[in-house]
Amino acid sequence: MSLSVRGDHCAAVTTDGYLYTWGQNNLYQCGLGHCETVESPELVTTLQDFQIVQAVCGDSHTAALSQEGYVFVCGYGGSFLNCGALGTGDRASQATPVVIDYFYNNGIRIQKLASGSNFMLALDDAGELYSWGNGRFGSLGNEDQTDRLEPIKSSFKSQFGKIIDISCGLDASMIITEDRKLYTWGRNQSAQLGLSASSYVGLPRKLLIPTLVELPAGELPVRGSMGMGCAAVICESGNVFWWGMKWVFPRDSIIHEEPYQEVLFTAGNDKKRHLEKACDVDCGRGMIDLITESGRLLTWGDRGNHPFGVKRSLFPFSRTQDAESVEETEGLSSTDLLQATEVETTNQAGRVYKMSVGTTMAVAAVEIAEEGK
Repeated sequence: MSLSVRGDHCAAVTTDGYLYTWGQNNLYQCGLGHCETVESPELVTTLQDFQIVQAVCGDSHTAALSQEGYVFVCGYGGSFLNCGALGTGDRASQATPVVIDYFYNNGIRIQKLASGSNFMLALDDAGELYSWGNGRFGSLGNEDQTDRLEPIKSSFKSQFGKIIDISCGLDASMIITEDRKLYTWGRNQSAQLGLSASSYVGLPRKLLIPTLVELPAGELPVRGSMGMGCAAVICESGNVFWWGMKWVFPRDSIIHEEPYQEVLFTAGNDKKRHLEKACDVDCGRGMIDLITESGRLLTWGDRGNHPFGVKRSLFPFSRTQDAESVEETEGLSSTDLLQATEVETTNQAGRVYKMSVGTTMAVAAVEIAEEGK
């Protein structure tokens, strides 16, 4: 099962390996052979003979990974001035999914994909990293800002060891290595790289090479998510740490430049509540969604980027202000940060087992209780 949302379109992979897409489709990003808006999930029939295991969305493209390790892409290929994220070696758009020949011809078996706004990362079964697409802000990790029309293999494994997890944000990237080290690179306008301010004279606006993110002693990262202006990581302990959400204009406050632990509690307000662990996390535009071990979906983020699925009347207030003082203020200060808050679901919805959050929406896969049970 896989879910992905970015911009205004979505992709979902069912448990039996079929890919469905829906949403905005003006640049063929849904891969259905036409460019009309898709109002409800439609099967991508050109891939129905393959067992699809993952799909990821960019701003105007979609990529799918098959059980055999093949990578299929569709959507915007680029223009004379812009490089697309298809990795096919040219700038042609694709109305239906096509395989990336680079991996197929070289016998490279991909096991995970990650997509930024207009670039992509891929991880093979040997722990090697590949990148392609728009290289602005150094998001490809090639020590430059050059665009790449087809995948290029990085030297990260020889430098940092085998890579076990990858993630892309708007124009920044993240990897986790086998020895449980976390590295980030790319754009840093919102402090999304998690760098220690004490290590720099002013936070850098971008980094072209992977830089180690310091987590608290004993915390070993296993799953990360780079979003748009923020990032988060789950550790072996089940603790979640996040950083970013520094808005330069029109907001000028810094929330967290370095990893900060979001403490999670079980549902309810009684004294019997206890700490809860995280099992999945995804970052969108100034907001973070998380699934707990008990299957609850939580969200939080910058108040100016109203997290999806939470009524404004239910917003927790700032950690530094009480509700009464905020109510008396005209408007809501964007420096107020939401604490982790449970997302409302329908009465029939049970455990949440998958979710994804983008710039304008979030999607989740939940258990639906049968009538009478």
